[in-house]
Amino acid sequence: MEQRKLRLNADVVTAEKDIKSLELGLKTLQNDMNKINLLLAKNKEVHDKLENEHFHLEKDFVERLKELEAETIELENGIERLKDDKAVILSEIVEAERQILLWERKTQLEKEMQ
Repeated sequence: MEQRKLRLNADVVTAEKDIKSLELGLKTLQNDMNKINLLLAKNKEVHDKLENEHFHLEKDFVERLKELEAETIELENGIERLKDDKAVILSEIVEAERQILLWERKTQLEKEMQ
């Protein structure tokens, strides 16, 4: 009976050590879980912040691109108007030179007639 009591006490002591070891492991796991949860929360905050910044940057770039496209169209229209004006001016210059030649011929003929 004594031997049995000693063995049972030894088993109880071993079981208590195992329980303490398990409790210590459980506390370690709980601490690790808390750290992981904190890191997940921080990661989510950073992710949301980056996503928000990305959205705003994309929106700004799209708006700027639209502005630049409108400016480009306006400049192209201005270039076309200037080309048209240039063509009109060149035709007027040609017409003026033709008129000058006609007048020179007329004056030459007039001098010859006199």
